[in-house]
Amino acid sequence: MPSQQTQNVLLMDDDKAVCELITEILEMGGYQAYSSHDGQQAIEQYQTLKNSEEPFSAVIMDLNIPGGNGGKETIKTLLGIDENAKVIVSSGNGADPVMMNPSAYGFKAAIAKPYSIKQLLAVVGAVVNG
Repeated sequence: MPSQQTQNVLLMDDDKAVCELITEILEMGGYQAYSSHDGQQAIEQYQTLKNSEEPFSAVIMDLNIPGGNGGKETIKTLLGIDENAKVIVSSGNGADPVMMNPSAYGFKAAIAKPYSIKQLLAVVGAVVNG
């Protein structure tokens, strides 16, 4: 009988309430969720699990982090660590060029805020399994 591997998802968002809510939703969806508040913390967390038995299956990054590195800056470092990282960009600004063409910036998908539970889990599922 094969063992069920945990699918870890890392969320990067500067809003603590958003982190708590999205973490809860991801866990309801069957994922083990981790959160970070800026790019540096996200990179550190990603590196910690990268070579473990259960690395991150996906990362959700807020595009803009006031006073810190947002998704556009952080993905460059992350892809330098793991060129196969599955990263989703998230923003309330759907007109941003990164949101309009996420793959041009190294992202696997984009999800515009505000999004529903169904939308979030669908995008994460597609990226994790795609």
